[in-house]
Amino acid sequence: MNKCPLHPPRPKTATQEATEPPCASFSNIPGPPTFDKVKFRVDNHHYITSLHEKYGDIIRVASQDEGRKWMVYVRNPSTVKHVLMSETLFDKTFADADNNSSSYLQYFKNLVQPLFANASIFGSNKNVVQPQRQNLKKAFSASPELLPGFKRAIERSLTLWPDTGTEKMDVVPVLHRMVFNAVMVCMAGDDVDVEESNTLFQACSECLVHFQGRYSKPLFDEQINDADEFWMRKVEMAGMDVMHVIKEKHTEETLSGLAEISLIGVMQQFGLSDAETNATMLNALFAACEAPVQILVSLLSELSQRPGTQEKLYSEVSAMEKTEEGIDNLYFDTSLLNDCVMESLRRFAPVTLVQRCTTQDTALDGFNVPKDTVVGICIAAVHANEQYFPEPTTFNPCRQGLDMVILNAENGSFMPFSSGPRGCPGRYLAATIMKMCTACIVSKYKVKVCTGSTNVLPETTAVIHKFVEFPMTGIFVGLEPRQLDVARRSRL
Repeated sequence: MNKCPLHPPRPKTATQEATEPPCASFSNIPGPPTFDKVKFRVDNHHYITSLHEKYGDIIRVASQDEGRKWMVYVRNPSTVKHVLMSETLFDKTFADADNNSSSYLQYFKNLVQPLFANASIFGSNKNVVQPQRQNLKKAFSASPELLPGFKRAIERSLTLWPDTGTEKMDVVPVLHRMVFNAVMVCMAGDDVDVEESNTLFQACSECLVHFQGRYSKPLFDEQINDADEFWMRKVEMAGMDVMHVIKEKHTEETLSGLAEISLIGVMQQFGLSDAETNATMLNALFAACEAPVQILVSLLSELSQRPGTQEKLYSEVSAMEKTEEGIDNLYFDTSLLNDCVMESLRRFAPVTLVQRCTTQDTALDGFNVPKDTVVGICIAAVHANEQYFPEPTTFNPCRQGLDMVILNAENGSFMPFSSGPRGCPGRYLAATIMKMCTACIVSKYKVKVCTGSTNVLPETTAVIHKFVEFPMTGIFVGLEPRQLDVARRSRL
């Protein structure tokens, strides 16, 4: 494997200059003689992963963007860290959005639904990390103060699950509702059970069905169309009603008093218009709901096949509830609950394509890469690197070193939501919601393999053709309610 000393460039001694080989030219980067555009559209990250397996940690491919002849994909952990952590050599690029967006909606390859273009601090029209966007981290930090609201919202969703058990239930739609309720806590600062919230969920669900149908076909037409705008306008109107209700509740102080750390509360401090606030709320809602749902359905499928692991989880969560910290223990990283969620994030990475653009000529993995070259990181390919993750296609919650806080090149660059200054600001929020959802579900149910069903894992189902694996035909499990003691039942 070629190595380059410029990671990042440092002054060299005369001895180093004499002994270190120069970086090879850009044209020498290995890669396929022709880029299979059809396979790329149908298989996406599976295709990129196969190219890495064949050609190595750095590959050069024909670009999919007009005006750009080539792009580079990298997989080496230290190179990945270099690209994501540098604040000067690489900038965020939204070539997909720029080429396929309208003035109203922005195309986004990593989300099923597009983003609203007028979300000035959460849309893809700003390539520079803004102070306002940084300040939103207060709302995305999943602070302990929000945990009770998350728990109330998730348990409210569980009241809609069967009381008598079932041999077959599609968990995709019910988890959509559960995660939606939890994410709305981040928007409002507390659990919000109002008619307008239900209307917004219904609008989002109908809109999602539209885009699932649209993207269940290979993405040869990525342009935003009139039907896309129709469904997104319906969501926009429903979102405006919810936002007004939440703002009114904050004014009346009828929520938990956490307005200052809620997303809407923080945006009010910025003086944004209602339209900008609503667009930002909805963009955050799409991003924050989609990834946790995808991971949770996969995790429940895995737990249904591992009753021993599931019972250990149940015992651990029960023990947590009896401690003085209670649900605050969800923050502890030394737990089976944390390990299960982290391994799910590795195995079923929710954001599988990250793109940066070189701001100047630079060096990657022993090759010179010119300015304005798009550098892609296929997270699924990074997480499937057998050198760092033995048996990468196996779900193994006993893996060590899956630390989402620090991008550690030594552990293979575990980065389910990207990383660095331009990474997803809501990654800790998403992980906390997934832990809470998993804890509440295994506390109430034994999750079992669906009788007579082969429809277990996402890869066995029809999926949308984007850089996400989103199940189209449902994920089914069996549920058996647990016999809870009186004290625990009163808490649920």
